[in-house]
Amino acid sequence: MHITVEQALSIYPLSEGKLIAGTEGTSRIVKSVNVMDAPDITDWIKDGEMLFTTAYLMKDNPEEAIQLLRTLNKRGSAGLGIKLGRF
Repeated sequence: MHITVEQALSIYPLSEGKLIAGTEGTSRIVKSVNVMDAPDITDWIKDGEMLFTTAYLMKDNPEEAIQLLRTLNKRGSAGLGIKLGRF
């Protein structure tokens, strides 16, 4: 059984997070979850995967962050969660 991003955001601890963009994507199906901070992260993303990261590798490079978002969308990622605060 799979759940939507919206349903996932209602479950603790994700319910403690804040959706800041992509409200149109809350109906996407979450098929799997991955936690990764590798530089080649987009090479490993699968359709329906919810990715969690500290975004440490792109913290000083906004262009890289934009490219990551575009690639995740193109590959059918369910969503991206970023841990804020200390890395």
